[in-house]
Amino acid sequence: MLNFLRNAARTWVFKALFALLVVSFAIWGIGDVTLNTAGSRVAKVGDRVIETDDFALALQREIQSLSRQMGRRITVEEAEAAGVHRALLARLARDAALDEEARRLGVSAPDEAVRDAIVESPSFKGLDGRFDRQQYEFILNQLGFKPARFEEDMRRSLARDVLLGAASAGARAPAGYAELQLAPRLEKRELALVILDPAALPAPAAPDEAALRAWFDARKDAYVAPRARDLTYALIDPAKLAAQVEIPEDELRADYEADAERFNIPERRVIDRLPFPDENAARAALARIEAGEATFEDLARERGLTLEDVTLGALSREAAPPELADLAFSDGTGVKGPASTPLGPALINVRAILPASVTPFEEARETLRAERAGARAQALASDMAEQLADLIAAGARLEDAAAELGLELRKAKGVTLSGEGVEGPAASSEFLAAAFAAEEGLESDPFSLPGGAWAALRVDGERPERPLSFEEARERVLRDWTAEARRKALADKAAAIADALAAGADADELARIYAARAVRTGPVTRDAAVEGAPDGLIAALFRAAKGQARSAVAEDGSAAAAGVVLNVIPADLADPTYAQILARWREALDRSTGRDLQALYAQALFSRAEVTVNEAALRRVLNGLR
Repeated sequence: MLNFLRNAARTWVFKALFALLVVSFAIWGIGDVTLNTAGSRVAKVGDRVIETDDFALALQREIQSLSRQMGRRITVEEAEAAGVHRALLARLARDAALDEEARRLGVSAPDEAVRDAIVESPSFKGLDGRFDRQQYEFILNQLGFKPARFEEDMRRSLARDVLLGAASAGARAPAGYAELQLAPRLEKRELALVILDPAALPAPAAPDEAALRAWFDARKDAYVAPRARDLTYALIDPAKLAAQVEIPEDELRADYEADAERFNIPERRVIDRLPFPDENAARAALARIEAGEATFEDLARERGLTLEDVTLGALSREAAPPELADLAFSDGTGVKGPASTPLGPALINVRAILPASVTPFEEARETLRAERAGARAQALASDMAEQLADLIAAGARLEDAAAELGLELRKAKGVTLSGEGVEGPAASSEFLAAAFAAEEGLESDPFSLPGGAWAALRVDGERPERPLSFEEARERVLRDWTAEARRKALADKAAAIADALAAGADADELARIYAARAVRTGPVTRDAAVEGAPDGLIAALFRAAKGQARSAVAEDGSAAAAGVVLNVIPADLADPTYAQILARWREALDRSTGRDLQALYAQALFSRAEVTVNEAALRRVLNGLR
């Protein structure tokens, strides 16, 4: 369903307004919100009623959606504690306020618009890409909708979109706001880093028994034997089924012909483009390259750019920008131009030529067979899952159902939620979530796994979580104590190097003293990654001023480094290179501003509406779903 609230939820204005609305539903009686005892409705907004049955169905769908996201079954009690029912009621009430305003203004979607919205929805299209009525009715049935009700809800949703579109028409972010937000993100810095080798660090002195016991006593909560379950399960693995599928030669040849572009790749060239303010500047730059005074990469670096910033990638003649295609595909590699482009006169650098390649059918056959067999195996696995579901529904035990379908039955003891005790598809988060949501002693319905696999399981026994004694945990305690001692030693060494860098010491000399590796970066952005440097160091250096140093150590002690800021290169947003980025950023901010205006408009409509809520009916819905 079309719903502006889902799109708006990313903006701070919406979050603030929606939070305010949820709070108002959590403490009934403030403002215009009053209690009501009518039994057939949960709430009323103006003349619009939120029926009890409709709310119950919506809450069911909300909890199911949350369960899929969390990878486990969310109970009604958990949903209530998290305020899911309040947030849902707030959302439905806001929609009702918009519906009431649409009725007052006489705004309604015509039949043609409702039909087009449904027919064009990807959810309702068949394999041929056209609207499939059977699929439409099947999905509605799964969601608990009758077609007439769904189409009426769609009509209201489209009318709400009209109101919200009018509220945000012409929305623009303040002038200069895009530049203010984008400049720090495009700023570049040159850094000197000293990267330590954790493996070169001497092992810490072995702790005595008292030190280990003190460590254990201070962290007893961390040393537990996790909850574990014993499982019996049947697995339908399409990877194994695919090996048994036979694909006729003529089908493989048809696939090869239909996918000719994939197996017949034209010549491509790796092209870089560097625009200039005018043609004179471009020609002057080309003259410097031809005279050997600079390289193309030097010209980019002078403007705070790298080849990665200006590359267009590997392109065929057909895929290259029309204004560059002839020039790029003339002669061989090298710098060419200037060429006229939408960004201004530009030099291009043809960095490499990737020759055309043709993969004969004989070489492509196995790839095509694997793909076609894989698709058929997925369908076969789905069919077998349905048969398995029918057998279980008829009361069959897993052992009998697996034997009838020729499935391998497996036993696993001591399976934990982290995946201990199982491997392969059974170690997936989906399988483990199902294993720990299932009731003991009952066959589960078949459920899907990554890669198109299916499984059904039974919990045969369970051992609850329990604390470990020191003796049971001693080996792990020793590992943890040693890892922390090493991490602290690394942190101390990295901090000492940072102090030396800040005092002006040379990174190469410090690397020699500390048996480390020195790295001087070119201009890098704040999302750059340097091999061996721990996460967080580059971000910390972007918060530092020129000449300041910082250090960082990975949480697991696998990396440690220090660095100093050598140079700060502000982004020149007037540079044509940034024109497209700035334009996209402005568009994104305009859209965000529009969503904020929509949220404000919807909140205003809700605030002036007369709202009544039936707390008793709300409680009955929750109790009925338990």
